[in-house]
Amino acid sequence: SDNVREESYTFADLKRQSDKFANVLRGLGIGKGERVFIFMPRTPELYFALLGTLKIGAVCGPLFEAFMETAVKDRLQDSEAVAIVTTPALLDRVPRAELPHLKHLIVFGEGVVEGDGIVDYAKAMAAASEESSIEWVDREDGLLLHYTSGSTGKPKGIYHVHNAMIQ
Repeated sequence: SDNVREESYTFADLKRQSDKFANVLRGLGIGKGERVFIFMPRTPELYFALLGTLKIGAVCGPLFEAFMETAVKDRLQDSEAVAIVTTPALLDRVPRAELPHLKHLIVFGEGVVEGDGIVDYAKAMAAASEESSIEWVDREDGLLLHYTSGSTGKPKGIYHVHNAMIQ
């Protein structure tokens, strides 16, 4: 298909891009302990966003790209997520009007119209500094917020702390 991307990244590139993303989040006033969800296909930008989120001590919530509006809403509402990273194709599945905590929608893709909380990922990244310090966290601070499938009622958030990485 047309959207296949042949790209490669070094660990240095990954560090640079995730540092930039950390600065994008800090520039939006997002900080330690706040929830940032990622709702996008597995592109390099997903990984830059994930690592950048962790670098500021925020808690990352992954959302499966096949999720429809109700699944997205339940998780964003329950977690009180302040930001989501997504694409123009998936943006319609984010019911913003019903999510008072959701202040920032960082959108990666073509033709992003900024304003009213919508941030153009590419533009924000281009303007962000590569200089970034990591927010110190304790072993019991939050790392990831994964939700159960919801097959036996409402999906429940499973809070993974940084110490879980050691496993």
